[in-house]
Amino acid sequence: MNITEEVKNLIGQPENQSLEYKAVLPPSRTIAQIISSFANTDGGFLILGVTDDQQINGISTDFHANGIVHKALDSLSTKPQAVYQYISINGKKLYVVKVQKSNTKVTLEDKVYIRVKDRTTLSNPVRLL
Repeated sequence: MNITEEVKNLIGQPENQSLEYKAVLPPSRTIAQIISSFANTDGGFLILGVTDDQQINGISTDFHANGIVHKALDSLSTKPQAVYQYISINGKKLYVVKVQKSNTKVTLEDKVYIRVKDRTTLSNPVRLL
């Protein structure tokens, strides 16, 4: 199954441990956190151009998502296996990042992110007294 078919099967599902939607292109640091969390959990899909309530709005190719994703991947301690590209669904351009589960911990700025339900969170957050 190609990535377009995989995404067609995912859209309409609520966000979960292996699925995150973003209506617009977030900063590279946010993308790095999400990629890291997928790699450290069970893998997953980041789909840009879809709202949290699964509305397909599309995303402009003017945002240069490839460059932002490259910057995000370069900021990680270990680059997980990831496929990322623009796809077209219902005449709208989406940008998809598919991340495989990593065999080694993937960190961002020495922090380990994981997925808990539909959220990216720190594995061991520091608590101030």
